[in-house]
Amino acid sequence: MSNNIIQHLYTLEIPKFITKVQSSEKRRAKYYSNKAGPGRVNKCPVRLKNPILDDKGFYLDTEGAKILANIRSVGTPKFIPINGQILYVGKPWDRAKLKIALEEYFIPFVETLPIFTGSIIMETELHTTIGHDKGDLDNLGYMYGKVLTDTMVNMGKLYDDSVPYVTKPCSAPLFFPVNSDEDRKLVYHFFQDLRPEILKLNTILTVL
Repeated sequence: MSNNIIQHLYTLEIPKFITKVQSSEKRRAKYYSNKAGPGRVNKCPVRLKNPILDDKGFYLDTEGAKILANIRSVGTPKFIPINGQILYVGKPWDRAKLKIALEEYFIPFVETLPIFTGSIIMETELHTTIGHDKGDLDNLGYMYGKVLTDTMVNMGKLYDDSVPYVTKPCSAPLFFPVNSDEDRKLVYHFFQDLRPEILKLNTILTVL
């Protein structure tokens, strides 16, 4: 955009940004079963030559005990990756935990921001390594950007995150490759939107 219609206001840098949040301290045990449901893995263990089931549908070992399916992960912390896909494939309580954890994480960064007035444009840089576990930019950018602006509103740094207070959100980052995950960072640039039609709209809203 031309410098005549935007004015740089502030740049916020978040080094080594979090990529996951803890949803539980200990994973619950899951057992092999011939039925689907909570605490069950609907599958027969390959090692069973003569499967035995109890009256609830759980597979039993030679000693008559239920067979643990998640033996490696049971009792360990569970983490949720920060990714926009959780909005349509995740569980409601996981989405809530992710949002709360991200808000708490952003608070000390948002405290450093000035109070923005008028209409602002937000640009994002995502500095990270590439890999199958990184997800696409839409999914990554949306979660961080949405929670960041929500936190800004909650902390009085931004009146609202709707139009015309934000005329370009920060949900679509520009990717910058780095060699090490230790070098990852999020960079948010804030600009004043000085387009004549937006300034006119701001004037009308101020009068109203």
